[in-house]
Amino acid sequence: MRDGIRNAILRWLYAFAPRLLLGVSLAVLLASACGIPSSRARTNRPPPPTDARIMGSVTYRERIALPPGSSVQFSLYDITRSDAPGVLIVEKTIVTKGEQVPILFELGYRRAQIQAKHKYGVIVRINKDGQLLFTNSVAFPALNEAPSSGINIIVSPPARN
Repeated sequence: MRDGIRNAILRWLYAFAPRLLLGVSLAVLLASACGIPSSRARTNRPPPPTDARIMGSVTYRERIALPPGSSVQFSLYDITRSDAPGVLIVEKTIVTKGEQVPILFELGYRRAQIQAKHKYGVIVRINKDGQLLFTNSVAFPALNEAPSSGINIIVSPPARN
């Protein structure tokens, strides 16, 4: 009796296993085609449209020239929680071609990302060949607490240990 059941199951598996495997493979293929795109496809997309912007300038007090090819990175963070790192909202990098401070910037963002009761701040980092030259040690208040005409951020060299 057991051999008869075992043989029936084996015959069923041999008959339907290829079809079952093909069906599962097609289902997985269709699910992956409809799901999240690959990382390569995501990087080739244009950035999402912005409907608001922060404008301002960045400068420093040191009387030295900014080396050509320096990168100036502007980052807008949600800094509401003081016990946790800020949440990055948007970031923009400008590579200088000999320009000197003050450097004007415009940082676009989507209003849907902003919550009225939250606090936001801008961090600026000036780098040359991977070395940090200037930064602001505290996020400069933006949006809810910032002047409407634009912000002026003064950066300084990082503290040396």
